[in-house]
Amino acid sequence: LKCQLLTLGVDFKATYTQRYGTHQSLADITVFDIRDYFQSLSPAQRHLLDQVCRVLMIILVMPATNATSEAPLVHCAE
Repeated sequence: LKCQLLTLGVDFKATYTQRYGTHQSLADITVFDIRDYFQSLSPAQRHLLDQVCRVLMIILVMPATNATSEAPLVHCAE
């Protein structure tokens, strides 16, 4: 995974800079920019980054909150 993340970092930065120019800050990257990057890859390229792709899919489907973490807050409001 570490090697794939390093590869992603180099290639994504080059692709992002080419698409948006050097004036766009890398701090403005969103998970949706990364999703779009993955969608633009060929199946063979996606296979090379398969572990990163799995992590991205988990992030996209994972709820921002869950009922377990909200339960104590409900009792505090009463």
